[in-house]
Amino acid sequence: MYSHKTIQNESKIQLWKDRFAVLRKEVTKEKEKWIDKYNKLEQQLAKAKDCVYTEKARCRTLVQKQIDETDRVEKMLQNYADTLEEEKEDLRRKMHKAVAAKCSAERSSTKSKKLAKDRLDKWHAEKHLRRIAVDFAVQQQKITQQLQKTMQKYNDYLSKSKDKKRKLQKEWADEEAAHKQGGARRWPIWVVQLICELLVNGTAPSAIPSNIQTMYETLYGETSADLPSVNFVRQYRVVVEVIGETVTALKLASANDWKALWTDATTRRQIPFTALVIGLLSNEEAINPIIISSCIFMEDECSDTQAEGIVAKVSHVLYISK
Repeated sequence: MYSHKTIQNESKIQLWKDRFAVLRKEVTKEKEKWIDKYNKLEQQLAKAKDCVYTEKARCRTLVQKQIDETDRVEKMLQNYADTLEEEKEDLRRKMHKAVAAKCSAERSSTKSKKLAKDRLDKWHAEKHLRRIAVDFAVQQQKITQQLQKTMQKYNDYLSKSKDKKRKLQKEWADEEAAHKQGGARRWPIWVVQLICELLVNGTAPSAIPSNIQTMYETLYGETSADLPSVNFVRQYRVVVEVIGETVTALKLASANDWKALWTDATTRRQIPFTALVIGLLSNEEAINPIIISSCIFMEDECSDTQAEGIVAKVSHVLYISK
């Protein structure tokens, strides 16, 4: 039993010895490799030192050359600077002369500009005055032409007004009636219209002939040869009444409905008379009063008589509208 363990231990020791021998060989080989690498590095270091020395010598040579070149360039630049300083002094003298010449030229230029400006202002002023004169002449010419046109226009109006001038005198109906025996003249339509207008405005018939004469003399500057008589004017009160009743009848006939009716009666010298007003509805929904008559004479003041008179007057108006 003991011998067997001893054999195992010896075998193990032998095994470790073999391993150490192998490791020694490997270490020896590795040592030789490192020695070779060291020798190579020594050789490379020697070569590098030689290269460094060579490079330092070359750099030293280049630096010396650059120093020499710098000295040469510095001397050249110094010479160039001296030359530039001389040129600068020369240019300074020339500049002083140029500045003096410039000041003289500026004074001359300022004087010339002032003279030119004065002449230009004078020329512009004369041009402006000439333009104003031309514009004034053109304006005067236009005004003259316009005045001529206006005068011609008023001359035409004057000639037309003379041709259309109305004469306040009776006229024949036509040329044939003027040459017939026993023919009668009559007043123009415009005289009749003027009489009706004056009557509607409330002018008394006795004052209408003198009013017509005054208007005719004021408008035409002539005295009328003839005037309507007062009796002729009074006859046209009936015409005005008929015209008023006709207009009233037309308004009443055109209305669809009579909305209101007002009356007012009074007595003068024991004679009763009544005013009648009918209210019509306009488009604006407002009452439009129509005066049927301001004086309806009644036989008496009884209510029946008043009603009959009002109905008779309205019937008369409606009869006119038909």
